Amino acid sequence: MYLGRRLKIYLRELANIILLEINIMWNRPILYFNFLLLILLTLAFYPSGPLPCCSLSPKLDPWDMLLYISLALHKSSVGLTALLVVVSVLSWAGSIRRGWVKNILTLPVGRRTLFIVKMISVSLIPYLTFSLTHIFAQIYLFHYIYVPSLLLIMFLVALHVLYVFSISTLTSLLIKDIVGSLLLSLAILMLPSWEELPPEFSHFKPEECYLSTFKFISLYMYSHNRKRIYLAFIKSISDILALLIVSIIASIFAYFYFKKMDID
Repeated sequence: MYLGRRLKIYLRELANIILLEINIMWNRPILYFNFLLLILLTLAFYPSGPLPCCSLSPKLDPWDMLLYISLALHKSSVGLTALLVVVSVLSWAGSIRRGWVKNILTLPVGRRTLFIVKMISVSLIPYLTFSLTHIFAQIYLFHYIYVPSLLLIMFLVALHVLYVFSISTLTSLLIKDIVGSLLLSLAILMLPSWEELPPEFSHFKPEECYLSTFKFISLYMYSHNRKRIYLAFIKSISDILALLIVSIIASIFAYFYFKKMDID
């Protein structure tokens, strides 16, 4: 009974701080413009969609459907990455520079709670916007929700958001400068795309994870070639594990560094 009451009080306080952080963080007209641009670009990558880039054949089987969805996710994911980097850096480096983090820590708010609050307030709105935009485009295009693609989108976008947030948070806490954190975060996230690097670095590209996972699901559901299915599974699971491991390590390191760092 006592633990239940304590939990309710903690969750209520957590929700209030999240609402405060969201109100402060997202009260910027430039972010509204970036959200609108992300939505429009996402819709434009669906053929015959609300904002089509090309026409789509009326005869469409589930294999083609998954292909078009994976390509749209792949192309539009760059916009989500850029938006998340900007928001994460502003939330951490910007808040530290303005003294907001120092002020809120004078209240009965622990650093663990503040870290959780920032993770939720930074990630939730971009995650919902990007996911729901793709889901809306699929309903508009295919006239129904294809459950495998829906589940994949929710999972892969969550992994994408966690990956970008963890890296951007870590760089922001280490540098504490908006411009420096932006440049370093983008450099780290763009590094796997450098052609001079070994092909193994492609596992650290969220956009490639969309393609490889949807390809595996397509082959698993509609192909009888076991070798192709196995190779696609290895590529997909390697991409997912690479992003997940980096996200966990960066998040843990950022959390413990934030717990010990001096807030000037």
